Amino acid sequence: MRRLLVCLFLMILLVSISTPLLSSNLFNYKWTREVTVYAPAVAGSEYSPGVLIRVDVIVTYPGSGKVFFQAQPLTQIDTQATARVAAVVAADVAGVNFYDYDYYITMSSNSIVVGGPSAGAIMTIAILSLLLNHTLRSNVTMTGMINPDGTIGPVGGLKSKLEAAAKHGFKVFLIPYGQRVVLVPNITTIKYPWGVVHRVEYTRLDLVEYGKKLGVKVIEVASIREAYSYFTGYNISYGANIVKPVLPDWFKEILEDIVANYTSEAMDKVEYMKSVLDEIHPFYRGTIRNIIAEVEDGINETESLLSSGDIVLAANKAFTILYRAIYGYWLTKVLINASNINILAREANETLDNVSLIISKYTTGKSIGLSKLDVLIAIASRYTDAVLYYNNGVEALSKNDIGAAVNDFSYTISRVKSIHGWLKILQHCIDDSNITMDRIYSVTLFIYGLTENIVSYAYSLSQDIGSTPSELDEAIQHMDRASVFIGRKNETIIALGEIVNALAYSIASIHNMFTNDQQTLNMLATKIRSEVMVSLSRLLEKNPAILLPQYYVLYGDEVYGLGEPLKAITIYILASIHAKVIEYCRGSITGGVIVIKQRTQTITPTPTGTTTTSTTSSSEKTEGELASLNPGYYFIVGLAVGVLVGVLMIYVIRSVRKTNMFSHSI
Repeated sequence: MRRLLVCLFLMILLVSISTPLLSSNLFNYKWTREVTVYAPAVAGSEYSPGVLIRVDVIVTYPGSGKVFFQAQPLTQIDTQATARVAAVVAADVAGVNFYDYDYYITMSSNSIVVGGPSAGAIMTIAILSLLLNHTLRSNVTMTGMINPDGTIGPVGGLKSKLEAAAKHGFKVFLIPYGQRVVLVPNITTIKYPWGVVHRVEYTRLDLVEYGKKLGVKVIEVASIREAYSYFTGYNISYGANIVKPVLPDWFKEILEDIVANYTSEAMDKVEYMKSVLDEIHPFYRGTIRNIIAEVEDGINETESLLSSGDIVLAANKAFTILYRAIYGYWLTKVLINASNINILAREANETLDNVSLIISKYTTGKSIGLSKLDVLIAIASRYTDAVLYYNNGVEALSKNDIGAAVNDFSYTISRVKSIHGWLKILQHCIDDSNITMDRIYSVTLFIYGLTENIVSYAYSLSQDIGSTPSELDEAIQHMDRASVFIGRKNETIIALGEIVNALAYSIASIHNMFTNDQQTLNMLATKIRSEVMVSLSRLLEKNPAILLPQYYVLYGDEVYGLGEPLKAITIYILASIHAKVIEYCRGSITGGVIVIKQRTQTITPTPTGTTTTSTTSSSEKTEGELASLNPGYYFIVGLAVGVLVGVLMIYVIRSVRKTNMFSHSI
């Protein structure tokens, strides 16, 4: 009797658990689509052997913008951030609302560690194919980071990844644009009576030619849209016309005034240095003369740039000569009278405090106009620059390093002057659609996670190749500053300014590590600019008052014209990131999830000469198909029901056995 009651209790418990599960939101998905892709990776450092990662992707509708990620056996934490970025970018490219879907991504491999952002591009392709309901070709794979604007960023380990792709039968391998030629180490071991010496020499390897030997066609791609055509045979294009970046007349007039004011003040400082040169100790006169010559040459160069129409470049050059003139001016005064260093320190502190109060009026409200936010991001990054140099100056002064203190305080004053120029630009910005600070904070957290991911990846690559580009040092500095402000909600825009710079410099640093010649850099700069203009044109179609991305594109064009493609690449990336941040802020965000409003798009088939039978797993299930409507169903319901049924069966079997034994004894 007691066992019968226990069985009855377990049956009631089973029903009570199953009923809410069956009536819950687990069955609210109208459809689910699944696809499996395989991503080449390296199981360790840059030059480790290649492996293949299985990536299972599920997209369900309707959803709430949740991104679920799982890795087997292990993963680096940055891969989770990559998965979220991939989902956001895929929704953006597809022209759908990110918040209308849920995304499930599982990565599995036989390697000990699976991680890094290099699987981001193929994750994006997989999600995009499900959103557009297209079949992926089974003989195509790829590697590459995914950037917020849909461009594909550079990665490491390409030789090993190509070999892994060839080994597993892939016929097409897509790589980031500009990485066709890579450096490969050749290690020579020489044995001597006193020991062993390992020598490493790097040789250039053309991946396209190497791929031919392996039976794989290697193709460079710059964007997700471009890669998608190779995976599916479809081209994606948008209704927005590609615009030409143009600054309004009032903006140009402010820049011209800035150039005139900076050069005038620089000349005044030069005249002062000349007038007191004899009062300086003869040992230091040569230093001051060099500064005078540098400033005068800079003024001439600035005027030449202005006359040739390179107004953005002229304004940036004018800032540099102003800083050098202020430095020379104060160095002269300190050399004449050492106590002037205290006056300089006070002036730097006061100017910084004054501009801080002005900036806080814009950044501490509950909302801000979109075009003003655009300019405030630029102001914020310049403000943190000034704060950094001021703090460095204080530290140098405490160590009695007067020369360094003069330099840092002079830069602080110069940077504050540039901030006042940007504040004039800010005052001309129209009060367009207001964006809440809560929304901006959510975007900032999202971009922060992505940036932390890419900076970490860039650093690990630099350790593998034994070289740290200056762009990476710059990125790390910006990231360190961002980490200080990210926890302070009232300083969100300041944090965002640093994050944007960190992201741009980290991506540029990877290009620097793996792009080996001037010709490739030139082609890469042109390609990146083209992709940036696609993203920027989509933004300007809805928000023509946005200025900063256009400013950066023009700046990049002028720098490129001087024969500096790597610097131009950094500036183009900066333009793209600014545009994407503003675009993200336009959408509505809940719980750190970004909603991107639908855009007009045209998808046209690309004629293909061959048809491949896809072995890539892809399927769609609808509301009527049990359990497939939510990936968690099998696990939750199956586990609960399985355990309880198992326990119930044990009790029943034991009860039957005991009943049989009792009857036999009678």
